[in-house]
Amino acid sequence: MLDVVIKARNQELVRKFQPLIRRLIKQYPKLRGYQFNPLSETETVNVEKLEYHFEDGDAVSPATLVDEDLVSREEGKLPEVKVLGKGELDTELTIKNCDLSEGLKKR
Repeated sequence: MLDVVIKARNQELVRKFQPLIRRLIKQYPKLRGYQFNPLSETETVNVEKLEYHFEDGDAVSPATLVDEDLVSREEGKLPEVKVLGKGELDTELTIKNCDLSEGLKKR
């Protein structure tokens, strides 16, 4: 029985393993920073969907958007909603408690 003991003085075995370990370390991808992806903080809705689901003079808020199934609740809470300006809007809607995109503000 041959027992191999790797000690600090035994450089023969250490030299054989060093290239293998170095190669594995160089192949390992470099991860920078703490990798945490939380749930998206804001839900987005386009104007064209609002026109399809709401009538003239209706109020649009996160609660009404959840009722219409355009956005979903996050952990039982109402989400923050941002309305984007994609599409045409022919009806007049009152938007409450929602962020507006820059393109929609210019209209």
